Amino acid sequence: MGFWILGGIVLALAAILSLSVAADVRYAEELSLSVGICGFRCRLLPAPEKPAPPPRRKKSAASGKKRKKKPAPPEKPPEKGDLKGTFQIIWDLLKAALPPVGELLGKVRLVRLRVLVTVGGSDAAETALEYGRLCALVYGGYAALQSLIRVKAERVELNCDFLAPETVQEISFRLKLRVGSILWAALRIAFRFLTHTIRKERQRNAA
Repeated sequence: MGFWILGGIVLALAAILSLSVAADVRYAEELSLSVGICGFRCRLLPAPEKPAPPPRRKKSAASGKKRKKKPAPPEKPPEKGDLKGTFQIIWDLLKAALPPVGELLGKVRLVRLRVLVTVGGSDAAETALEYGRLCALVYGGYAALQSLIRVKAERVELNCDFLAPETVQEISFRLKLRVGSILWAALRIAFRFLTHTIRKERQRNAA
């Protein structure tokens, strides 16, 4: 019985760690961004509109006298902290985080990439030059991106329309990263920082 329970726990942990956190990005007329996991989405951009606060009721003249506000207590001067020690802690944390974060970025997957751009404008010569610049930028950037992370594109297409009054673009993609990779990177950062702190403390005590 205990073996089956242990097996179920291991399978549940494996299933959770294999889930992916996803960020959906789209740019057409405005930038939109949402993040989520397992089908649940939270929109970050554009920010959801907050409901308007209810109107305040006007106090009648028959209401009691206004209460006198208590004088605010004098502000205490800020205590001087150990800026050197704080800066050293931040620096040690950055050094501990850089290698794991670099490896974590290499595990990011970019999927559902769609880049649809139609270059237009009133000046035909300027439109042709802009089309050439965008071709070098988009296709060169796409090749460089493929060398850094895993990319799965649906459609990458640039067109030139000399009759269009302006350039129209639609760019969308999804970034995915597994929960297990995020937790592993966080554990590595914590272990590296703790090891470095213990080593420095031993050196300080030995001096």
